[in-house]
Amino acid sequence: MAYESLTRPPLFLPRQVTTQQGEQLASEYGMRFLETSARSDVNVREAFTAIAEDVVDRLLASSGDLSGGGGLSVNAPAADAKKGCC
Repeated sequence: MAYESLTRPPLFLPRQVTTQQGEQLASEYGMRFLETSARSDVNVREAFTAIAEDVVDRLLASSGDLSGGGGLSVNAPAADAKKGCC
């Protein structure tokens, strides 16, 4: 049993970036800062909504028109798509 505990990764890895570091970086780039956790379902929906709102705001600021026309179809195959794996 001792070997099993040595080979398993910990359930919660230590924090890689402090809250202060994240806030500072977001501020430098003029972005919002949200701490999220998919495991605990904390701020996941809020983060997605914030990103979507920012995209719409930036589109409106650049063109002022979201009525369509210049969109991207996720169902249409790319015209220059390569065949095979590489």
